[in-house]
Amino acid sequence: MTLAQKIQNLERKKQIIMSSRDNALRVAALDTTAAVSMRIFTKGGAQKGQIGKYSTKKTVASKSQFVKKAAFKKDGFIRFPNRTKATAIMELPNGYKQLRSIQGRPTNTVNLDYSSATRKDFENSVRKLGNGYAAIVKRDLSAKIIEGQEARFKKKIFALTKKEAANYKQLLTKKVMKWIS
Repeated sequence: MTLAQKIQNLERKKQIIMSSRDNALRVAALDTTAAVSMRIFTKGGAQKGQIGKYSTKKTVASKSQFVKKAAFKKDGFIRFPNRTKATAIMELPNGYKQLRSIQGRPTNTVNLDYSSATRKDFENSVRKLGNGYAAIVKRDLSAKIIEGQEARFKKKIFALTKKEAANYKQLLTKKVMKWIS
């Protein structure tokens, strides 16, 4: 085998390793994002403990705030200073928790899943970033919701738990061991 052939062979092996490395990182990122999504949007978990509880403070809601429009029952109107037309409202004596409840949404713990738009955006957010992968939501509104909820509850919600970080590392280790053997 000539030196040129050896170099070509090493280059080919390097390509295979780099491709396998990239695949391992992508698979680990997708798996971890799915676990984080389940923790947040189904179980209502933050990085440490539960996200919180829904407000039961009396409030009003407009029809646009309802995912299930048929659940809206008009109690009156309100005129906002920046609008010329009055907006129909529904009084909610038991606050946001009631808004969720009358639409069949879970209310036992905060799960950040109201219309499912942020959840879907997060679950489809794994993107190549530099030499690795990261969860980066596409919609600006999702990013604002995520930031706002972490500020509101004063908790890291989307950061990995110790268990999720350990599972990520374990999955990467498994994948690396596959290429070596």
